Amino acid sequence: MTDATAVTRLADYRAPDWLISQVALTVTINDGETEIAATLELAQNSADLQPLVLDGEGLETLSVAIDGVILDADAYVVTATTLTVLTPPAGHFTLQTRVRIKPESNTQLEGLYKSGDMYCTQCEAEGFRRITWFLDRPDVLAIWTVRIDAPASMPTLLSNGNRVGDRTTADGRRQVDWSDPHPKPAYLFALVAGDLVLRNDRFTTASGREVDLHVYTRQADADKVDFAIASIKQAMAWDERRFGREYDLDVFQVVAVGDFNMGAMENKGLNIFNTSCVLATPDVATDDAYERVEAIIGHEYFHNWSGNRVTCRDWFQLSLKEGFTVYRDAEFTADLRSRPVKRIQDVDFLRTHQFAEDAGPTSHPVRPAEYEEISNFYTVTIYEKGAEVVRMLETLIGRDQFRAGSDLYFERFDGQAVTCDDFVDCMQQASGRDLTQFRRWYSQNGTPHINVSVAADGDGSRITFRQQLRDGQAPFHMPMPCSLYAADGALLEQGLSWELDQVEQSFSVNQPSDDLLVSVNQGFAAPVRIHYALDASQRDVLARHDLDGFNRWDAGRQIVIEAWAAYVGNADAGLIDPIEHLFDAALAQFEQDPALTAEIIRLPDDSQILDELGADVDPVRVRQAGDAIRAELGRRMGELIQPILLALEPVKPYQPGGDQAAKRSLWCLLAQLLAHAADDSIADALTRRFVGADNLTDRMNCMTVAGVMARHNPSMFQSMLTIFHADWQHEPLLLDQWFQQQARFGDFDAISALLEHADFSLGNPNRARSVLGVFTRANPEAFHAPGGYELLAGCVASLDVSNPQIGARLVIPLTRYKNWSTSQRERAIHVLKGLDKVCQSADCREVIGKALK
Repeated sequence: MTDATAVTRLADYRAPDWLISQVALTVTINDGETEIAATLELAQNSADLQPLVLDGEGLETLSVAIDGVILDADAYVVTATTLTVLTPPAGHFTLQTRVRIKPESNTQLEGLYKSGDMYCTQCEAEGFRRITWFLDRPDVLAIWTVRIDAPASMPTLLSNGNRVGDRTTADGRRQVDWSDPHPKPAYLFALVAGDLVLRNDRFTTASGREVDLHVYTRQADADKVDFAIASIKQAMAWDERRFGREYDLDVFQVVAVGDFNMGAMENKGLNIFNTSCVLATPDVATDDAYERVEAIIGHEYFHNWSGNRVTCRDWFQLSLKEGFTVYRDAEFTADLRSRPVKRIQDVDFLRTHQFAEDAGPTSHPVRPAEYEEISNFYTVTIYEKGAEVVRMLETLIGRDQFRAGSDLYFERFDGQAVTCDDFVDCMQQASGRDLTQFRRWYSQNGTPHINVSVAADGDGSRITFRQQLRDGQAPFHMPMPCSLYAADGALLEQGLSWELDQVEQSFSVNQPSDDLLVSVNQGFAAPVRIHYALDASQRDVLARHDLDGFNRWDAGRQIVIEAWAAYVGNADAGLIDPIEHLFDAALAQFEQDPALTAEIIRLPDDSQILDELGADVDPVRVRQAGDAIRAELGRRMGELIQPILLALEPVKPYQPGGDQAAKRSLWCLLAQLLAHAADDSIADALTRRFVGADNLTDRMNCMTVAGVMARHNPSMFQSMLTIFHADWQHEPLLLDQWFQQQARFGDFDAISALLEHADFSLGNPNRARSVLGVFTRANPEAFHAPGGYELLAGCVASLDVSNPQIGARLVIPLTRYKNWSTSQRERAIHVLKGLDKVCQSADCREVIGKALK
């Protein structure tokens, strides 16, 4: 990093010198260039008159005027990133600007760009400045009207709010006017122009208002949005029931875009989605993708209130909208599907990804103190850990008071840009609880470690909790619900609602310590690491008897993690016995709850084992040990698994979710155990299932099992890949899946070849992630092979020029070298230093620079 790198600090925040109350845009689209005429109603917001400094990037300025009078050239200064009006009028005035941009050459996919034959926008966080000169910050909210003027070849012209005008001009062009009655910052502006197919429906709100639902796609995708429309309706109804929030415009619009850096964007009234997050039919979406579409549809819709009607004052408060909304979409999914399974999946994701982030060079608080490039803070800490902080608030004050606090928050701050403290203030006022100490969750980074010990205390026991804190940190305030069990699993005491707010504190119970097991942090109420010394037999008791569904699963998960970690250092087959015992017990009851059984026998991500082992670990050795454990389990449990696989034969017709999806997931996990054991007895059934599949889930599951078998029998995997490509090469989402399978199982040479494949494009974010994202996170043998780091670095260097936001995200796995073996660390550092010399974007340089500190 260079000393010249700009750092934005929360401590330096100051209100804007000017505010914008009204915005009128005319966007005139022509092939090769687009002109934007902007009229801004400005008001002085400082005691002393200050110059007006507007943000911009890549703009060709055509004219600048105040109150209709064109300014002389010496009245304003234009740089690469600012337009400064040196002596603006005091009080109020109108500023008119005209600029020219070239969306067709915008490879960064921020601002206004062209995706195929469609024009679309992505303005969060700071993309609007690539459209026109503006106060591009979230605490400047205005009422917007927009006119889109485009050739007749683009009949679909969309923006935020309600359509208020539609005409054809004398020269045959289309003009459509939009008005958004709710004040919003520039990052929520959206525009789409193209020739799209409309699928429409209606929703009746709780108050009886009729809302039009419009989903736009390219012609080829028009038959893939019925599930998305149903999900919109479910989200609208759920938000009314759970949070009392009703939709507030005449129309809710969704557009599917093939080239998109993010999953989706909550622009007011016009949500723009990555196609992977909105298109869903049995042939193009797996069971997991169906659930993801449902959740993301919900997430972006819920932003209408938690993010749009009430937005964040500055980007340091990003979790104010994202953490709160992730919590809301998690509750939505839990209510629609299985609450215990949803909680298990969310915590497993948090431990795999967010805990690693907390322990790595890019660790930051939920509310960061500073940043160099805001795009780098769209992280699992902001989203998932932020959601856990909101969940803790609900646990501490109770659901009813949490609802009262959220009602107060929405009512008090409607139409405003506020802070995380404002949110907590509402919860504090509604509950009467002092949440001063709780706020440390927003300002202190890292994952707290909690040591738990049990000691005799007279005739009873003393249970002691001690927070391990980083230097300079003060103790956190957190819920710590617990239950007590006897050594044989008998319930002794349930529902102990303890709270921790000191470095060390103890609680006395009337149970003898030599016959006491504590079920700690039930439901994963606090996002912490628990250190509680139990042996495998004691964990097995909790795995069988704990009445808290999450902790019952978690006890089994800890058995697997500890056994796997021990096996890495000592490949003794006896270490696998506790895992086999756990799996046997789960499979004996698989028919009662196949979804929970699947979660129990799903081995954790390698990163959790790396974390358990600490420093100087070879990630390849961890993966190899995991595969050896799977193989041994497959050999030992083959006779048990075979009849279960028969019982899990596919049911037709396909239905996403529910019992069907759970059985498909369990089948895949069990078949993989046999594949690792080189048990070819499943080959014929595997081929039949693949050929006869009526859905993508079964096809991908079969390819995954065949990918495991490829180490000793590559022909089946290659045949499936060939058939799949021949059948589905016309579907971009399925090509992404095809690339993912090869990136997961291929060696270094195969990965290199994928990057040269005719269907691969580094410029398409989905395609880049399908190869590089999977290669770096799920294929350690290829990634850590000679040349693996360099292969990634070459792609990141290219993306640094064309799409640095994606480049910065893809390089992150290379920065997680802290616990790797010495030779791997040294290689990673060497490659990162080389990248640091060639990368010019703030996105990549910030991530790389922090990794090298």
